[in-house]
Amino acid sequence: MSTSEPHQSQRIARPKPGDERSWLGLVLDFLPIPAVVLDLGTGSALLGNRPAVDNGVIGAADEMFGLAAEAAGGDGAIVTRNGPGGEARFRVFSRVLPPADGEAPLALLTFLPHPEDPLVDQRVREVIETRDEFFSVATHELKDPLFSVQLSLQLLQHAAEKQGPVPVYVAHHLDVAGRQTARLARLIDNMLDVSRIRSGRLQLDPETLDLAELARDAAGRFRESARAAGCDLDVEATGQVIGYFDRLKLDQVLSNLLTNALKYGAGRPVVLRVREVGDAAVIEVEDGGPGVAAADRERIFARFERASGGHKKESLGLGLYIVRSIAEAHGGTATVRGVPGQGATFVVTLPRNRVHHKAEAADGRNSGVLA
Repeated sequence: MSTSEPHQSQRIARPKPGDERSWLGLVLDFLPIPAVVLDLGTGSALLGNRPAVDNGVIGAADEMFGLAAEAAGGDGAIVTRNGPGGEARFRVFSRVLPPADGEAPLALLTFLPHPEDPLVDQRVREVIETRDEFFSVATHELKDPLFSVQLSLQLLQHAAEKQGPVPVYVAHHLDVAGRQTARLARLIDNMLDVSRIRSGRLQLDPETLDLAELARDAAGRFRESARAAGCDLDVEATGQVIGYFDRLKLDQVLSNLLTNALKYGAGRPVVLRVREVGDAAVIEVEDGGPGVAAADRERIFARFERASGGHKKESLGLGLYIVRSIAEAHGGTATVRGVPGQGATFVVTLPRNRVHHKAEAADGRNSGVLA
């Protein structure tokens, strides 16, 4: 580099240290939403970033001055502008900036796309549809190779047993691989169910069955998991609880509730109860875990939510969301009760003689009843 050539840092355009307004303009240029700086002395727009110009949010001086006053409240103000894509709605917020160098104070106006704006709604729907389609395709594609891995593990297990006593280290690794692939299969099934729920494709295949028998079968499958978690798993389901249910979906409800109870109540007793209450069938799963605070009793039934932060790496937070969605698809409810620090009881209540057959994708509610 020759001595006559300026230093690299001198060739970078930047405001002077005392030029507050130029610095402010530089910051505005980085904002992805429309933003305008008004001179409150004249009402004129001193600065406006590219999104503000493209969306046509800058108006006449008196209009902008009035908008700054209206938008100064905590809830902002709603305005409509004609942009390149047509009419758009914004929620505007205004904040007064302190005066600099004795000049009139400034107001910063930010324009957030309004949730009810039709253009925003259309873009959101497109993004959600693309996400849900990817979700569905990805989970379907994952099931085939996972099934092949599970089948190969079973064949290896049988082949090893035919050769005589299986070495301890081989049995251990086969057991670990089997449990982890089973866990992965449950995660994939949960994601697939979420995709069906969100797209309104959660279909029920109801039949007359004994829910008490289904509960005893489910508990039998979880005996080994309960021993591994140090839990005594008891079933209180005397007599029959006959109803019109989807066998596979309710088996999934039982599995998700027992998985949740063994995870959060490890080392303490878990009780599965099934009984009739009038025209309803009631499933209860009680654990001795940390419980659920009153403020969290609705939140944990949402997608990707968990009852506690202690298991974030072990769960996608979909199990309870699926439990409630399946319960609502049957025309029932799913709730939780208990005292924090003294365990939780998850309760699923289902009508025994009817079933909803259509799940609405928008909010998980159901319509349509089969007698």
